[in-house]
Amino acid sequence: MPRFALLALPVLLIVLSACQPSAESELLTATDSNESDKKQTSCPAGDEPVLRGQLHGAIAGPLNTSTATTHCEGMSRPDARGVRLRFKTTLPTADDALVIILGIDRVARGDTGEGIRTTVTLIDEREQRFFSNGEQNSCFSDIDQHQVASDQRESLLSGVVWCTAGVPALTGTESVRLTDLRFRGTVQWRDAS
Repeated sequence: MPRFALLALPVLLIVLSACQPSAESELLTATDSNESDKKQTSCPAGDEPVLRGQLHGAIAGPLNTSTATTHCEGMSRPDARGVRLRFKTTLPTADDALVIILGIDRVARGDTGEGIRTTVTLIDEREQRFFSNGEQNSCFSDIDQHQVASDQRESLLSGVVWCTAGVPALTGTESVRLTDLRFRGTVQWRDAS
């Protein structure tokens, strides 16, 4: 593990302890990418990109990722507090692994809506850089499609996430700005009700 990552870990843990539980669990789950990458992908079927948009700032480049180049995971959050979508891909401008996690608050099966509070976490795996808006009310999702499977165990969710400010680094002063980040993911529901 790079020396920077070891030095940043205590700071990361302090920052996470101040965050709401959902932001902490999203980031801790994301850092365990090796275990997660062994699982089968749950990207939605079809040719439409799962992520499309532009990143600016500390991580910059266009996103137009397909199911072939992206590892996807999606699940309901504990206590019916919303959903979490995780995408692992690479930026076309570099061969660096990038993880994007969207923690969308208060979304139940089939829900759509605008301006839904969203925790955005970005992880540059090569450089071990972490960015998250945590408890800041600066990122939101507009969900325009949410189709639930007949067995109620899975749903297809799509929309756009937007932020009123850059997503800050957990250490340092860097940030990442998102421009019209469209997403499409499959959510596995913890119960079948």
